[in-house]
Amino acid sequence: MNINKINPSTLKITDMRFADIDGAPKRCTLLKLYTNQGLVGYGEVRDASSRTYAAMLKSRIIVESLLKERNITVTPEEIEAQYEKIAADGGMTVEEVKKHYSDPRAK
Repeated sequence: MNINKINPSTLKITDMRFADIDGAPKRCTLLKLYTNQGLVGYGEVRDASSRTYAAMLKSRIIVESLLKERNITVTPEEIEAQYEKIAADGGMTVEEVKKHYSDPRAK
């Protein structure tokens, strides 16, 4: 790979893989990131957190990439209306729904 051909303005994560390491002093999830320009990077989920957070990140990257590719935008009003619909359907308050979606531990 020629590092001079890397274009940061068009660099995108294209895939993310996980590996769980058990038996060390702390459990750890390692990440391997792939890009559209051939770069591969490694990292870890911090603070001995679960791989659930890494999977959430992967799904967010995928969704954001699709939205950008297809020029799909969502207004704050549309988001609020969706929270209200979920709250009404689930018999919850809007605040409970927002907490549920913002903090995976609240589930």
